[in-house]
Amino acid sequence: MNIISEISRHEMTRRWAIGEVNSQFFCFKDQTMREETLAWLKSGDPIKEENGIKRHHVCRGHFINSIPLDTRWFLASLPIVEDEFNKLRTIKDNNGWNKYSSGSYLFCDAANYLIKNLDVDQRIKSIINRPRDRNIESTGITLISKNKKGPYIIAEGTARLVAIYYHCILKGIKLFENNTIEVVVGVSKTKWCWSPV
Repeated sequence: MNIISEISRHEMTRRWAIGEVNSQFFCFKDQTMREETLAWLKSGDPIKEENGIKRHHVCRGHFINSIPLDTRWFLASLPIVEDEFNKLRTIKDNNGWNKYSSGSYLFCDAANYLIKNLDVDQRIKSIINRPRDRNIESTGITLISKNKKGPYIIAEGTARLVAIYYHCILKGIKLFENNTIEVVVGVSKTKWCWSPV
């Protein structure tokens, strides 16, 4: 993981919203509203961006606001290599990621289980199928850690990372320039309530 620059909480939430506005986590299903929200988030106008973030927070604000307030935010470049993906952890929950990882919360354990059992999670199955046309949104993938070196908990983008892991690492397909993706990394000494480590 290579840190690029420090960013604001506003920029973190803007990117997170971009990543989710076309997903099931955006509770407004009207396509016109999705397109308007995405246009606001990508407008470069801070007021419109804030309106887009507020709309996204109707659905996801509670989860995002659970991240410790002392978190510092950074843009980082994540090399798409197995060693880096071995540093990733899923959030701690009682159902999905606990089951998919057999209780380890290791991303690669969960990813390998889901790849072998695609029908277990239809959302992840559809995202895995999407990169065949080289169309996967990497903006908004957000990781949380106690330090810049990891391990990193995936706060947002786990399903997209499963697809990237499958296509780029297991299948060797190059989907991204320089075989890296830009991610957001939050660093806090305060333990996040969803953290398994």
